Amino acid sequence: MNLFAILAIALFASPSLPLPTNEEQGCSIPQTTKRSLAPDSLVQIAAFDGAKYTDEEYTELLNQGCTLVGMMSSEDSVAARSLRPENTRTTAASQFTDAKAFEDWGYTASIMDWSPIQFGMGPELSEPLEKLHVDPIDEDSGMWSLAEYEHDTKTTHDGREFPATKASFDTLFNVEQGVIVAWRKFGAEYMGSKQHPPVTTLPSLRSWHDIAFLDWQRVAKEKNKAVGNLRYIFSSDVANGYTKDAIKHVLGEALDFKTCGKYLWDNRKTFTKGEEGFNALLASPNGRGSAMILITHKSVFGQKRQIESVSVWCADKDGEINLMFTVAEA
Repeated sequence: MNLFAILAIALFASPSLPLPTNEEQGCSIPQTTKRSLAPDSLVQIAAFDGAKYTDEEYTELLNQGCTLVGMMSSEDSVAARSLRPENTRTTAASQFTDAKAFEDWGYTASIMDWSPIQFGMGPELSEPLEKLHVDPIDEDSGMWSLAEYEHDTKTTHDGREFPATKASFDTLFNVEQGVIVAWRKFGAEYMGSKQHPPVTTLPSLRSWHDIAFLDWQRVAKEKNKAVGNLRYIFSSDVANGYTKDAIKHVLGEALDFKTCGKYLWDNRKTFTKGEEGFNALLASPNGRGSAMILITHKSVFGQKRQIESVSVWCADKDGEINLMFTVAEA
């Protein structure tokens, strides 16, 4: 199935629950072009270098971005009307609120209280973190945690078997200073397709935003910190070809070893709400999870908590691309 077909399925609008109005959502696109959204795991498409949006697909991406903006800025009951399955959603809240879901759905965890950033083994974020007054070193403070989850165990739910997909998620958390770093994400749909035979029956717990929230909540409670204290969400070392193509659209050029020298941290490009670049990067495969973590947990982060800006830059001249989503104050 090609990308546009997947988008068309994911963006089906319910005929019985009309999509929120511009006034309700604060979304600036024409009402006729609004889209409902499937949960993000259904539209996060893994693709490496070379993937490109058609003009029609890129327009759909912008529409999705505007819908995500509207969902963040709406009350939960209004945001729910932009989610599928159709006719059933009265809340946008995630069904996953307890870390026991990891075991229930076949995930094995490796959790460490340290930051690979300090040893040059992780994402190249030392400079931006220091300039944002976030401690990237953490030799003794215990502020950072690294959580690695792999979907490696078959489970059965209501008589239906869910084979291991080998999906894996590595995420860094600093709850004291309000930072999440999405480092390595290989989702269930993509990894399942690589198995022999391919795995197409996917676990309900498969979206990065659900997995990240559950662990963020766990760490916050262990450290006796406020779960709602979220300031920055990084997507580090972007590899997805569609995200790279969205970046090319908004910058007017691709980021690679020829151009990255112009977009180091001090010359990063930042987009704010209302700009095309904001909508495109927010809805990209590396971006939508940052919006969805707020949308699906409004009871924790606030009914109208929003991403206020998206920044893109290269960690070095060789082409490691990073995104940063800045969360507005509660």
